[in-house]
Amino acid sequence: MPLSISIPRRALPPPEATVPPELVLPLQAVALGGPTFDLIEFRAATALDAQAGDRVLDVALQRGLIEIVTGGGFRFTDDGTATELFARLTPHRPAAAHQETAGRLIEANASPERPLRHLLLAGDYEAARWLPSATRQP
Repeated sequence: MPLSISIPRRALPPPEATVPPELVLPLQAVALGGPTFDLIEFRAATALDAQAGDRVLDVALQRGLIEIVTGGGFRFTDDGTATELFARLTPHRPAAAHQETAGRLIEANASPERPLRHLLLAGDYEAARWLPSATRQP
């Protein structure tokens, strides 16, 4: 059973109040994985090419929506922003987004635990069982 968070939608300000409209979709995609992420996770979650992705990260950094984490990666400066973005997704969207992100992580040859986590969050337990054996090195 996928992890489920119940947040009253009316209690949250609209994402547009804190996040510029052009950043809502990409930051929503990356917020699915939680408040911290790295460049591989960002690219896999958003499916943006390097140039467009860099623009999103630059604007998000300039606006103070995310910050650079010591040792690499990024995090939302306010955990509420990640929660707000996640809560605004329609109920069917998270599972599909996790599946897509897992597929992109596999294509990027990310370490197996990364796509495995997304498959589990998507509720795809059959694929999650298959992944570790498929990625073992001979």
